[in-house]
Amino acid sequence: AADLVNDPFLQERAFFVQVPHPELGLPFTDLGPPIRFGRTPLCLDRRPPLLGEHTAGVLARIGIEGNTLAKLRAEGVIA
Repeated sequence: AADLVNDPFLQERAFFVQVPHPELGLPFTDLGPPIRFGRTPLCLDRRPPLLGEHTAGVLARIGIEGNTLAKLRAEGVIA
């Protein structure tokens, strides 16, 4: 992986971008946009979700909420 991140060809084309990470307090290197448009540039301004960040919302869509959700968390089934 280090070879790719440090590759001059990929660096010149901004293949990788720095994304802020709220838990680390430091940015991390992530893949940049796969396609570049001249007049409508794509901007990656969001980080990937943290572990368990959207679990409650996703499970609520299939009817798992409240006590069931709390029980699954307490048992370590979900984050």
